Parts: sequence; structure tokens; C-alpha cells
Amino acid sequence: MLLCYSWVLCGNQVGLILMDMMTLGADPDKIHIIGFSLGAHVAGCAGQLLKSRGRMIGRITGNAFIYLWYYQSKRYCPVLVVQQGLCVSP
Repeated sequence: MLLCYSWVLCGNQVGLILMDMMTLGADPDKIHIIGFSLGAHVAGCAGQLLKSRGRMIGRITGNAFIYLWYYQSKRYCPVLVVQQGLCVSP
């Protein structure tokens, strides 16, 4: 379960960095987060943080999600969904 908390924290930090980049002038439509395995969950967390703050990025791509950890800890592990980015590729 510790790993689940770690990638949520990591995803939130990535989301905060992206927020700072957008504040400094980065075009959110040109940002593309790509995550594989656990990185797909990190990308989803970053997208969820941005969405919760009223921002979205251009694209999120997640590949080979770790479903076992997701089902064991649903309340901590968000799902990568279309609403987290303008284009989401599962």
C-alpha cells in the first residue's frame, strides 16, 4: 500500500509542476504526458490534480495499467479517464 501512496504523491507533484509551467506561459494544448505501467497511474494523478484546479492538458497516454493495485486500493488510486485531458489514450 505504501507504493500506492508514493505514486499518488508523485502524480500530484507532476501536476503542480505542469501548473507552474502553464503559469509561466507553456501552452497546455501542446503538453503530452506518457506513462507506462505505474507511470500511467502517475499521469492519471497529474491529470486529476489539474482537472481539480480547472486546468487541462492536451493529451495523456497511459499504457499497461497495474490493475491489481488499482482494485486493491480503489479509494487511493484514480482511474485515467477522458475528463483528465483533452485526449486520453488508454
